[in-house]
This record gives sequence, C-alpha cells and structure tokens, in this order.
Amino acid sequence: MPTVFRRRPPSITELEPLVAGNGHQWLSLCRDKSPGEGEDAPPIARLYETRSDAALLGVFDGLGGAGGRINETENGERHSSAYFAARIARSVSLTYFRDILPQLFEKAFEPQIFVNDLQEVLLAALQRHARELRTGPSRLRSSIISTLPTTTALAFLETDPIEELLRGLAIWSGDSRVFVLTPAYGLSQVTVDDLRAGGDAFENLAQDSPMSNYASADRPFHLNYRVFTISLPGIVLAATDGCYHYLPSPMHWEYLLLDTLSRAGDTVGWSVGIEQALAPVAGDDVSLALVAAGWDSFAALKHDFGDRLTYLRERYIEPLDRVSPRSGVENGYGELSRQLWDRYKHTYEWGWAEDGSRGVNR
Repeated sequence: MPTVFRRRPPSITELEPLVAGNGHQWLSLCRDKSPGEGEDAPPIARLYETRSDAALLGVFDGLGGAGGRINETENGERHSSAYFAARIARSVSLTYFRDILPQLFEKAFEPQIFVNDLQEVLLAALQRHARELRTGPSRLRSSIISTLPTTTALAFLETDPIEELLRGLAIWSGDSRVFVLTPAYGLSQVTVDDLRAGGDAFENLAQDSPMSNYASADRPFHLNYRVFTISLPGIVLAATDGCYHYLPSPMHWEYLLLDTLSRAGDTVGWSVGIEQALAPVAGDDVSLALVAAGWDSFAALKHDFGDRLTYLRERYIEPLDRVSPRSGVENGYGELSRQLWDRYKHTYEWGWAEDGSRGVNR
C-alpha cells in the first residue's frame, strides 16, 4: 500500500522559530536588492525541539521575470506574484516538514513518495492562493509570465554523532542550490540546476539560460531530490542564485565563504561578512541558510578550514588575480579560468552512485 503522509492544510502564516544547539553553528541571511520588495523569502534554518538531531534548511527565490504581475491580498498588501510565491513555498515547507517529521525516521520511509506528496501540497497551496489574490497588470507582455512562480531548495538533515555522519535529503526546483562544504574537499554542489541549456556551473555563469522547471500555480513542475551523506564535521548550505551567479567562477564562491569565515568572530559576523562581500557584485536578492554540524565552537570551525582557504587562495584565486582585467595584464584570463575550473570541478561536482546517493565524502 502506498505511503500516505498525515498533514494539516498549509498556511501562509509564519511559524515560530525553533531552537538551535547540539553542536550546530547556524547562519542565515536575506538581503533585498530593492528594500522591502525582495522576491527571495526569508530563508529557513531550523533545528527541531522534538528531534535535536534533525534540521531543515530552505531558500525560495520568487521569479520576478515570470512573476512580474502585481497581486493584492484582501488586506490590501501589494507585491509581485514572485514575492508572494516564495513566501507561500516557504510556509508550505515549514508546515509540511513539521507535520510529517516522525515519519521521516521510519524504516519504510520512501523519499520518492514523500517528495511527490510535498509537490502536490505545494501546487495545491499555490493554486489556492492564486484564487485568493487579486491580480493587477504585469510588468511584462510575454509568454513567460506565470502565476506565483518560485524556485525551491530544501535540505532535510539528520546528524548521527555515533557514526559521525550527516545524512541529508535535498529537494529542489529551479536554479537555487544545496551545497556541502568540508575541510578536506571544499565546496560541492548537491543539486543540479533546472536549465534549458544544460551545461556545468562554470558555463552557466556566461549562458544565463532560462529555467526549465520551477514551482508555479499554473504550469506543470516537479520537485527533484537527492539523498546524500557526508562525514562529520561538515557544512550544508542552501542558497539562491544571487549568492553565486554574479561571481567570476564557482571557485570564487567557495573562496568568499571561507575568506569571510576566517575574518569573523562568530556566525553573526560571518553572516555580515558574506552580505558585505556580495553587496557590490550581486545583481539580485540574496538569501542563504547554513548549518555547520560537528564543531564544538566557532573557533574550531574556523581552524579546520584554514588549510583549505590557503590552498584555494594559492591554487585558484591568486593565479586568476594576476591575469585578471583589473591587474592590467589581461593575459589569457578566460583560458586560465577554464583550465582551473576543469581541475576544481572534480571535487565540486557531486559524484553519484548508481542508486542516486553518494557515499561518505569521496
């Protein structure tokens, strides 16, 4: 008999924050390109009171191009369709994971059935809110216009301190991403962007391909998923494309994360550092949720990534800086970027076993 997940109807109402602890370092940030009109929803970074070994990360990027039409609530609140879409997806995710949390630890748990169920709940919520919102004129006249369009990137995590493992379930649609970050292997992208042009993370910086799949109230979509496992200690983060799309390469994204970590005194300082580093370059809203599991202190977290930061700087960042257009040399920057990416991607791109999961590290 197929699994039926027991749940209450999702609401757009914000849920109360959940407590953190149990050896976890938390970070979240959300920066609007236009203050008060950001189409990224506030990120999710939650540890559950009833299961301190379980955590949920999530980011949601309302698509301002496809969702440029202005909507209005019954209370007179006016925002773009993209703005509402991201917040509906966030609320659905929080409510859904809270309600079915005990079932995620059952031996008979089947990720595909669970993800299909979440997809149906999300679609129903978007369609319900689409009927309730008043629709105004769109900023665009195009076939790409959609009702309540948004990306979704979620990571449900379970830590096992006895086996020193972190097990995760990544769920996504669109081009928001889930990553892991470890001292031994650096940054790895767990998710695969839903893009029409395909291509790898380096090529996509230049192509800026349209998305082939994202959640919306009026177009078919699906939620992708991956099961993954890493050794503790390790970091998992979810981020919208404003964090990484405007940087020169995926190597620079990892370097930004580790360089700001090295300069911070705590997770608040790290969050501020990331935001300040992205502010001059990001051409979009920025949101990120991160949990570092297995470190007893922020100082220990910083220490363990020191060698990786040095390696990244010397092997990738400094060679590119020496031939960058800003250096005045302009001697083969594009060619060198490609060569270094071809080396870097062997640990950046996630290696999958035949069953769709990955073993401990690489």
